[in-house]
Amino acid sequence: MLKVSPERPYFSYLDREVFFVYDAPHIIKCIRNNLIKHDINFDGGTASWSHIKALYDIDSKDKKARAVCKLTNKNISPNSFDKMKVKYATQVFSQSVKAAMITAVGTGELPKEALETADFIGNMDEIFNCLNSRSLFDANPLRCGVSNHTPQGKQVIERLSKALPWVENLKKIVPEKQTKGKRKQNKPPCFHGLKLTIMSVLQLWKTVTEEKFNFLLTNRLTQDVLEHEFAISRMQGGFDRNPSAMKFRQNLRRRIQVTLMKPPSTSNCEVDDVEETLITVTQSPQSNQQRLFDTDGEEDVEQELEPQTWGIDSEFENEGGQEPHAPSPKPDLAVHTLENCSVR
Repeated sequence: MLKVSPERPYFSYLDREVFFVYDAPHIIKCIRNNLIKHDINFDGGTASWSHIKALYDIDSKDKKARAVCKLTNKNISPNSFDKMKVKYATQVFSQSVKAAMITAVGTGELPKEALETADFIGNMDEIFNCLNSRSLFDANPLRCGVSNHTPQGKQVIERLSKALPWVENLKKIVPEKQTKGKRKQNKPPCFHGLKLTIMSVLQLWKTVTEEKFNFLLTNRLTQDVLEHEFAISRMQGGFDRNPSAMKFRQNLRRRIQVTLMKPPSTSNCEVDDVEETLITVTQSPQSNQQRLFDTDGEEDVEQELEPQTWGIDSEFENEGGQEPHAPSPKPDLAVHTLENCSVR
């Protein structure tokens, strides 16, 4: 309907280009799920899940020193809930698994065909890093933001451009006995979505460069932030799964206000203690003033002070033959009550 394709990954709205991007974490999970069931053919060989499982079986026998310590049974044989977690897919598509597999082939524990699986794992890891950058600079150059002003940013652009023909040649191998006379689907939607997403990121970068942007963080193109926002909104309404537009707006406004009132974590000032800040002082003789601010004394600092009425030193009070009042001490500005200092 929107005529979006890998060659034209955007549609026009109000004279602006709106780019279509698939969620990169979901694409990685879908490719992992396809690899579990079927081998994947690519430009350079064939990747098989059996090689990953064999590596895990070999490595898990040694309880003292493991090469792929992050891999567990949830990575190798995930259930329906485990398949929903991105980390179980990215831990498989990692450089540590690739290096361990190459080592196992060198020691003769895995066949030479496993090198093709290791190559596939390395490519998937690099592509996902490029689509999941969170900062302009990172220890891993491919996890840096897209930019023309840094060598790491230029490296990300080159890696994504190089990945396009590789993704184009991805095919799922379906055995003839599993087709049952039906049409074989050699290219599942996730392969098509990965190519479209890479093309969209590259063209989006060209567009924002013309608008004087210096870098692009690809992690901001995923839907994790949006899912987190919706989850918080549902919880605020007593776990309301279908909040109305007005209710969602009220919850969003309340969260923004609370966020603005929070002090930054990088602040060099201590957070005020509300209980100490709201102490009401209604007495200012020197003795009580000393008790309030002298923390070395035996008196409790937070002890409630008895109120005292200020005397008025005036000659008019002596009318009627009454004895004049003794002059009262002048109040100290430092001990004014909170009510006198509040904004009315």
